[in-house]
Amino acid sequence: MDVRIYKLWRSLIEEQLSPRSVRALEVYESAEELYSDRVSAAMLLPLREGELLRAAALDRAAAVTECCLRSGIELVFPDDAAFPKQLLSLYDVPKRLFFMGSLGCLDGRTCGIVGAREADDYSYRLTRKLSADIAARGITVCSGFALGIDRAAHFGALDASGRTAAVLGCGLMYDYPRGSAKLKETIAERGGVIMSEYLPDELPLAENFLRRNRITAAVSDCVLCTQAAQRSGTLSTVKYALELSRPVFVTPPHDLLSGRYAGIVSLLRDGAEQIYSADDLIESCFPELTPE
Repeated sequence: MDVRIYKLWRSLIEEQLSPRSVRALEVYESAEELYSDRVSAAMLLPLREGELLRAAALDRAAAVTECCLRSGIELVFPDDAAFPKQLLSLYDVPKRLFFMGSLGCLDGRTCGIVGAREADDYSYRLTRKLSADIAARGITVCSGFALGIDRAAHFGALDASGRTAAVLGCGLMYDYPRGSAKLKETIAERGGVIMSEYLPDELPLAENFLRRNRITAAVSDCVLCTQAAQRSGTLSTVKYALELSRPVFVTPPHDLLSGRYAGIVSLLRDGAEQIYSADDLIESCFPELTPE
């Protein structure tokens, strides 16, 4: 049987267990070994979790794996060589990663670009231009595939025939935002990647988007924020970036009197570096690309 079925089975079970129980099962090095000995392994866990493990079948994991094969979706786990190494530095490492395209685009230089979904025209145009200029220098642009700034970041990279990585807050088969199938296809065809830790048919739940932000931050060498309100979910990506010691950049707020830019103002007060062009960011974060 495909080893990925066992690995996916284990990841689905561990999501339902407490951290202590997950650590208790680390005595089983392989998922196949754990599955074969799950009756005995259940005795290592509290009663309810032990019953859950004992009764867990492979059916769901097998069905998801078969669905991926039919849909052209690939699947990697933390112990696979292809799994993005940057994600291993997270406290909460994704238990698996579904993707379409090439994870290899994350092996080189990367820049996360994030911001508001309800972006104004100025921020959208600025983001698309900055993203194009960054991607034109061979840097992969990473973002969250939402509307607004995320979408501008992805399109900007494609404008420059560059590569972009999209981190979804739902399953890869779910059409969100609606009508995004062509953009996903284009990103994958041009050497980028669309990825998600969620099952292929997972709905775009609000809590999923906050969790996916840690992945966006982790795969980025730096993060640029171009528009954010004070309570914007975008700021969670910045928070993760700072925790991972990633440099954070912002563009000048277009309107100091608008709440749409209050998050940018706060980041500036907290020490984020202000940039006026892609060259500013590249000189600061990727000086080896700056002409002498």
